[in-house]
Amino acid sequence: MIQEQIKSYWPLNKNETSILFSLFVVSAILFWAVRFLRLNDPVAVQVKSNISIYIDKKMSVNELALKLKKNQVIKNTKDFTWSASINGYKTVQKGHYLIKPGAYPVKAIIKNFGLGIQNPVKVTIPPGVSMERIAQTVADQLAFSKDDFLEFANNDSVLKEIGLNTKNLLGRLLPETYYLFWTTSPRQLVQELNASTMKIVESHGAEIPQNLNADQVLTLASIVEWEAGNNEEKPVISGLYLNRMKRRWRLQADPTVNFALGERRRLIYADYELNHPYNTYVIKGLPPGPITNPDETSIKAVLEPSKHRFMYMVATPEGVHDFSVSYEEHQRKSQKWVRWLRQQYRIKAQRERNG
Repeated sequence: MIQEQIKSYWPLNKNETSILFSLFVVSAILFWAVRFLRLNDPVAVQVKSNISIYIDKKMSVNELALKLKKNQVIKNTKDFTWSASINGYKTVQKGHYLIKPGAYPVKAIIKNFGLGIQNPVKVTIPPGVSMERIAQTVADQLAFSKDDFLEFANNDSVLKEIGLNTKNLLGRLLPETYYLFWTTSPRQLVQELNASTMKIVESHGAEIPQNLNADQVLTLASIVEWEAGNNEEKPVISGLYLNRMKRRWRLQADPTVNFALGERRRLIYADYELNHPYNTYVIKGLPPGPITNPDETSIKAVLEPSKHRFMYMVATPEGVHDFSVSYEEHQRKSQKWVRWLRQQYRIKAQRERNG
């Protein structure tokens, strides 16, 4: 009875059923074989130029597949997600992943994303800038925000954990080009830059002038960095300030006044009287901390200053400095600079009248 009912619903005979089943098995084998070959095809994915993929949060493989398709890395999202599935990858981690020009099997593309193997990014710290500028620069190149960095940089409690504080931090941010993971945190970044800075200071074999400690070296180097018109005059400027410190004279460094004012501009006489802990026309010795981030040449200029008797300097029209031993000599050179400035003002005024 039951067999007769089955026959009524299944019109094919035994041989026909066997053939149909065989065709189904062969089709399934062919389907999986083709897909397997496609997934292992060494040239399945072809990339013509460097493609950087930034994953700003943990995401699913399906989301990654859509992102890769949008960036023209892959064409078939189903092949990609299937490859990820059979290789055990369900999610991908936050990070920067670089796909270089070349031909790859699908599984090679998913591997780095699945294992979270990032590619470093280039991070360049400029010299002689403010903490605000550094914060913006690194935020433009790494995953965290400017506010994230400033929050860390202004927190004495967390800085103390890595041997730093808000006063000495700026001098420890060595301007250089670094290759770091995009997901590097503010803490990790500061530790990296600080280590690079201290390597320069600690590698100095000879005796440090006037037994300055590391923070004092970097503070003086920051003044040299701001003051110098070129690298060649940095050791001369450093030697001049050390001469003044040896005689217990005030440094009278214009950049410290600019720092106290919070702006870079030509100073007027009233500025020099500003009551501020960083104004070296008012205080004796070095300010409490660096006024900018000195580069390696500025740090080495303090560690290896020029030996001379200069005590004064004045800017020149060429953008560097003219040095003097005596105050009388300095006055003569200063008048020359003042006359040049007045001439420039007259030329500018004449142009504006003719304008």
